[in-house]
This record gives sequence, C-alpha cells and structure tokens, in this order.
Amino acid sequence: MIKARLETRNFMFEAYGSTKEEALACLINGWKNHCKDYKNASSFEDISVNGEEVCYFEILKGKCYRDNELVI
Repeated sequence: MIKARLETRNFMFEAYGSTKEEALACLINGWKNHCKDYKNASSFEDISVNGEEVCYFEILKGKCYRDNELVI
C-alpha cells in the first residue's frame, strides 16, 4: 500500500492506494473536494509551483508506524 502526503501551509492531506498512481489520484480527488469547501484554494497544479510537493511512503498492512517510520 502507498500513502501520498501533501503538506501545505495550513493543511496536511493524506491519501492511500495500491499504487503510487492510485494514491495520487485519490489525493487529487480529495484536493478537488477541499477546493469546494475553501473557495479561494489554489488549483492542484499550483501546489508544485509553490514548492510544495507530494511525498510517497510504502505502508505495510498489520504494522505500526511512528512519525512515518516502521516500529520494529
């Protein structure tokens, strides 16, 4: 499983998918819904221009994570 995470000045967004592409698609869909709630939100394309970018993390089912790191 892949987690896509985007941190902006005001919010942190996380979306999950079986692949990087699926997680990104879910993140973009969530961003579009966010823009409906916050009328003055930037378009998703503007995010990378502002230096904010999507980070990806591989997530293993049945495991515990602390600050995005696997706890062994």
